[in-house]
Amino acid sequence: MRTVWYQIAAVLVIGVPLAMAQQSTATQGALAFENGTVDEEVYSNECLGFSFSIPTDWKTCFTTTKARHVPGGLALLTLCPKNANSRGTIALQASDATNRIASAQDYVSGDIQRIINKRNEDWELIASPYPVAYGGRLFSRAQYRLGTSYYALVYTKFRQFFIGELVVGASSQEVDQAVDSLLGVSFKADKVNPKCLMTQPSTPVSERTADGIGILSREPAVPIPAPIPPQSKH
Repeated sequence: MRTVWYQIAAVLVIGVPLAMAQQSTATQGALAFENGTVDEEVYSNECLGFSFSIPTDWKTCFTTTKARHVPGGLALLTLCPKNANSRGTIALQASDATNRIASAQDYVSGDIQRIINKRNEDWELIASPYPVAYGGRLFSRAQYRLGTSYYALVYTKFRQFFIGELVVGASSQEVDQAVDSLLGVSFKADKVNPKCLMTQPSTPVSERTADGIGILSREPAVPIPAPIPPQSKH
């Protein structure tokens, strides 16, 4: 009998950690929409089906390349200018479009409408949504001023997501230059991989991130991050 108990104990000691290790490996190896990689200054996301070349004058703001869950979608990658005297943000984002038939133009128009309805600050619409082409796909772009900062929304509908950028700058010219970072975007086939999964539920729309970067929503939402101030020189 004692031998039997030793065998059972051995199975528990060896088998349980092995099963946990296998489960952990399976999770890590799973295709997930949150998992992006940066290799030789190129961001890639297998599940979202696109790659994005980081412009030479910009750098990643955070060390992790795993997307953050924000209301209604994912904040994929946030870029800051390398120049310590510059300020601005390029926020690469993906918003869930699974249950919506709206086009990218409708999505961007909805964000602008929220500006009109809910923002009390001094603002100016610089450009209503209009079509632009990047990476062989049609995007919708709009631009506006809020206070002393300038913003651009640039999105396309791809693989059941609205994928694009929120750009913030100190001037309209800075924003124009930053938006052209999308010249470095390329897309694969517009076909969802059924093996891809979302490792956690999307953040409820009612919640808001502390920094405001990457706020997305199933209903049109306006992400309003504050521009990053000039970096202090060390």
